[in-house]
Amino acid sequence: MKHNYKHLLNTTLQRIYSYDTTGNIAAVTTTISLPQYKVTSTFSFSGGVLTSGSNTNNDGKILPITIENGRIAAYPNSDGSKTRFMYDAGGHNTKEESVNATGVVTGYTTYEFAATPVKQSPTISYKGFPTFSLVGTADLPISRQVSYVNGAVATDIQNQYQANSKGYLTTRTRKVTSMLNNYQTTQTYTYANCQ
Repeated sequence: MKHNYKHLLNTTLQRIYSYDTTGNIAAVTTTISLPQYKVTSTFSFSGGVLTSGSNTNNDGKILPITIENGRIAAYPNSDGSKTRFMYDAGGHNTKEESVNATGVVTGYTTYEFAATPVKQSPTISYKGFPTFSLVGTADLPISRQVSYVNGAVATDIQNQYQANSKGYLTTRTRKVTSMLNNYQTTQTYTYANCQ
C-alpha cells in the first residue's frame, strides 16, 4: 500500500506499507522530500511488533534507530545528536530527551496521561490500512505535556477531556502556557448515527 501527500513549501511525504501472510504490518517506509533535502525512514516488524529501523539521509548515510521492546528507544540525527524515548510500565511514552553529539541533554519533554481512555470515532479508514505505534502505547490521551529548554519550562500544555455515556470524546479543552504566549482552546465533537 502506498500513500503520497503533498504539503506546503514543496514538501512531499510518501509512505509505503507491506504486510506478512497473516495480514500483520511487516514494513513501513517513509520518505520526506524537500527541495534541498531528503530522508527515508524504514521500519521492520515481526508478527506486527517493531523489530528494527533506520534513517537514510541525503548523503546516503544509514543511521540505525535503536529499538527496545517493540518501541523506538533512540532516534538518530546526521549531526550525531539524537532523541531518546522513555516509557512507563504500560508502554506509554513519558519522556523524550534531546541529546547533542557529546551526550549532553539539551532539552526534554515529559508526558502525563489521563486515567481513563477516551474513544474517538475513526476518521477515514481503508481496508488494510495499518495500525501500529512506533513510540509508545496510544490507549490513553495525553493530559499534560511540558517541554524544558536549559532546565526551564518552555511550554506547558494541559488537556481536559469529557466523554458521553458510551465513552466517546465530546469535548477537549487545551490550555497552553509558553514563553511566547498563553491561550486556551475548546474543541467539541458530535456524532450522528454512529454512537
